[in-house]
Amino acid sequence: MSDPVVDFSDAPTKSGWGEAPDGGVFQDPGGNAKKQLENIPVGGNVYKFGKAAVDLVDPPQEYFDGEWWEILLNSLQQVAKMGEQILEVVGVVRGVMSANPGDIIGVLAGALAKSVLSFLISTIQPIQDLVGILYGNPARLDESANMWKAVSENLTALADEIGPDLEAACNDWCSKAGAGATVRGSDLMQTTQFAATSSMGLHDFLLCYKDLAQGVNDLVLQIVSDVVAVVIAALVEAGTKGPFAIPFIAADVAILIASYVMRLIQLATQVAWLIIEGVTLMTAIKECFEKAMSVLEQLANPGSSPPVEV
Repeated sequence: MSDPVVDFSDAPTKSGWGEAPDGGVFQDPGGNAKKQLENIPVGGNVYKFGKAAVDLVDPPQEYFDGEWWEILLNSLQQVAKMGEQILEVVGVVRGVMSANPGDIIGVLAGALAKSVLSFLISTIQPIQDLVGILYGNPARLDESANMWKAVSENLTALADEIGPDLEAACNDWCSKAGAGATVRGSDLMQTTQFAATSSMGLHDFLLCYKDLAQGVNDLVLQIVSDVVAVVIAALVEAGTKGPFAIPFIAADVAILIASYVMRLIQLATQVAWLIIEGVTLMTAIKECFEKAMSVLEQLANPGSSPPVEV
């Protein structure tokens, strides 16, 4: 038997709390800095809009099988993302058109606050783990999902490798002991397949949970960004225009509320994905248990063992 068959992933155990996967404290600062370019007003919005449009027609394949309800959920999620980016661009354009320094400063300050916080959380592992206790840690969940995928793939390879040899050996064993070996061999294969199916289900479930955790993290960061932007803009408006600033402040708040509606739709679809994946996993486990029950019944009732050649 080749080593890769039992070479299970140990990624989640390579680092402890506050340590990156390589054992250090900092995690890919250069790559995380590049990611923050997505938070640049207008430019980042156009990129995110385009990505959501691509995912709308070519959805992520981690948990997408093309069922009508999956198509509906994916469409709702991606359209909400596109709507969120449109509304943010509208807010920026409104600020520029009003020629009000407060709007421009507010948008830039909000984007800067979001970028800095995102960089710190994604780069400094102790901060990431601390925030993860409150909102979930997408990076750690991704590591665990990949581990369970590796476990499933290796268990499947293990079953494929020992299955034919085991079956041939049992077929050549012509006695009551051979019948018992056949039953126990079937039990082993059923158990291995059950573990492989369950592991892949856990992988898919964790991916959905990772998406939900990422959505919650993004929402919290966006709230910080929006609060900074709106407060600065409102203060400048009130200081320069007095009571006449109320319509401008109201417009900012209206855009903000509409954006939050789009974000809540995204979170709702991610919760739905999580529930659906959980039900799918439980159904798969139930089917595996039902298959294993026939083997256990044979073990419990020797008279039900398959006939043997004499």
